[in-house]
Amino acid sequence: MSDLPSSWLSNTRIETEPQLPKVRLTPHQIAEFQSHGEPIPAILKVSVPGYVPAGLSVRTQAGPTLYTVNVPPDALLKLDRDPNVVSIELSQPLGMIK
Repeated sequence: MSDLPSSWLSNTRIETEPQLPKVRLTPHQIAEFQSHGEPIPAILKVSVPGYVPAGLSVRTQAGPTLYTVNVPPDALLKLDRDPNVVSIELSQPLGMIK
């Protein structure tokens, strides 16, 4: 699976856990992507303009410190410990505007 503690496999949000304060995904969301072996579509906010952590696939850049990226589930712990990462959260499709 991953290096995330099994105690996080509850319905609480990871953002409330002191171990991964920057990751704003539920354990269920992470487990879902892990079980399918899929990268997590996420919004990444960084503190250094132009900085993108290694191993991420950038989909779009929304500003100098804001990106949509694909994150391998096993990279979450490393991203949480990266001092240049402010937050990581699940990217949601916006739906059609009529």
